[in-house]
Amino acid sequence: FPVTILEVTFAEVWGRGFVYKGGVVSGVTSLLVIKNESYDNSTPDRINNIMRHYTFQNLRIDSLGFLVVVEGSNTTEQINAITVTGNDFYSLTRLISAENQTLNRLVCVGNSSVSSFATSMISARDLKNSVIAGNTLTHLPDATSIPTSDGYCVGRVVQLTGDAIGNVISSNVIKNLRNYIILVNGSAIGNVIAGNTLPECWSWSDTSTERVLCSFNGSIRDWE
Repeated sequence: FPVTILEVTFAEVWGRGFVYKGGVVSGVTSLLVIKNESYDNSTPDRINNIMRHYTFQNLRIDSLGFLVVVEGSNTTEQINAITVTGNDFYSLTRLISAENQTLNRLVCVGNSSVSSFATSMISARDLKNSVIAGNTLTHLPDATSIPTSDGYCVGRVVQLTGDAIGNVISSNVIKNLRNYIILVNGSAIGNVIAGNTLPECWSWSDTSTERVLCSFNGSIRDWE
């Protein structure tokens, strides 16, 4: 049966800590909204460490807007240790939306998706020290289907308006990738993209194939 996505947020957090293991979520706009607001940063060891530990494991997600949205006025404090492992996604618009935020130590491993991520799986300002590995991403479940428009493809895996530093994207299966594995508009330093399988990569009904795996609009250093 079709599911209508409601303008509803399942949970909001102001600070650290959210764990959801084992369950089914369907028909909401966002599973978790992280409110990254300004705070008293007079204690130096709190900076870039206070916002951490958000775990999603062994979930069945059906018809959802966003798994995680990060928003707020504090664009200095990075979001640490979002862990997404062993989940099954159907019709998920975006895994993480953090448009003006920095994600650090993200772990996205062993997930599968169908009919998801037509634009991008992860969008943020910066991505640092993160691992995206062992995921199976597809939009059309039929192994022989060829998409006829952008909306039937996986768009980008990662889209950044800022920097990519020290990340690994490896051993993923990404079917009908429309655009880039990663798009970086800032600096790309010490990243690794290796061992990904791209069946029917950029395959269209009109046989167009003019795409590239990565796009960088800033400086590049120590790239593999």
